[in-house]
Amino acid sequence: MCRCGLLKEAKDIVRQMPMKPDVVVWRALLGGCKIHKNVELTEKIVSEMEAHGGGDYLLLSNLYALVGRWKEVAKVRRIMRDKGIEKTPGCSSIEICNMIHGDKSHPRYSDICAELEELRKRMNNDIVLRRLKYCMM
Repeated sequence: MCRCGLLKEAKDIVRQMPMKPDVVVWRALLGGCKIHKNVELTEKIVSEMEAHGGGDYLLLSNLYALVGRWKEVAKVRRIMRDKGIEKTPGCSSIEICNMIHGDKSHPRYSDICAELEELRKRMNNDIVLRRLKYCMM
């Protein structure tokens, strides 16, 4: 319901649940709020949640940034800093031939990084060349 924009209906279902909503339920609703840029409902949910993780505050901060409310972004980040809440960096992994590779565990990690750097340089050069061509027109 949240992803479809039926935020009020989703909130009503959460309120009518026979059990107390847990963090997973709240975060599903928060995800819908972010998709549909519903700042007011996001603020209410975050204030009503009993357990706060860094992700909840980050979602609120990112939503404020998305709608251009930069003072609120700074306020949320200040709250996080004051409460000692840190952003947990993401991590990715991939399975190749029944072997999981993540972070720096791939045996050719250095080669992969070097190739990515080369691609980045080539992309930047292409962008510069396109800009030069555009300016010369």
